[in-house]
Amino acid sequence: MQRSYKSSVVRSSRTRSTHDAVAERQRHSAANRVIAGSNPVGVSISFDALSRRIDDQGETMTGVLVLNASYEPLHIVDYRRAVSLVVGDKVEIVEPGNGKVIASATHRIAVPSVIKLRRYVNVPRRHATWSRHNVLVRDHHTCQYCGTHLTEREATIDHVVPQWKCKATGRTANTWTNTVTACKACQSRKGGRALHEAGMKFHDPRFEPRRPRTRYLVLSSDIAPEWRQYIEI
Repeated sequence: MQRSYKSSVVRSSRTRSTHDAVAERQRHSAANRVIAGSNPVGVSISFDALSRRIDDQGETMTGVLVLNASYEPLHIVDYRRAVSLVVGDKVEIVEPGNGKVIASATHRIAVPSVIKLRRYVNVPRRHATWSRHNVLVRDHHTCQYCGTHLTEREATIDHVVPQWKCKATGRTANTWTNTVTACKACQSRKGGRALHEAGMKFHDPRFEPRRPRTRYLVLSSDIAPEWRQYIEI
């Protein structure tokens, strides 16, 4: 009888652990569906009516920054999804948009620029993928040696540690910390030398080439000013 009782306790404990794990996965999955938009929001106000009001007021669907409950940037959604999340009480508005308000007979909702989830979502850390275009965006299409603003066609990528030296030492040349935007004149002047060998410095002494924290940080250099305090550029 005692053995049977102990076995029952063990099975009960394992069952609770399994149920807890399943419940936790379901909570994370539900939270991610809320961000992505696959989970319908049950609200009394007509969301379609709000969407039409956004369109009628001429809003450009450029996007709204979504923060985790910890203020970590998570995602970018359009205005329609952002208003849906606000109406459904899934998020709170952290930064209003351009001051416009979406109004219905019973509701007035500020068009947001930054919103924050009310519940924390556990997501794996993401990093931006290195590419020529993404380096240009990170550096705001500006030569890091002379400060000249460049077009996509005018800009080049310069290697802080020359490619030949990277190859000789077994180091990867095309990395976030070893590449910067440069104009053709500065790249030609530097040549295959290190900065100190060429007698050159970065235009901004505070600049340090580094890897952006999340993938969407390099989607566009034209971001809202109020986003910058939440995004690590």
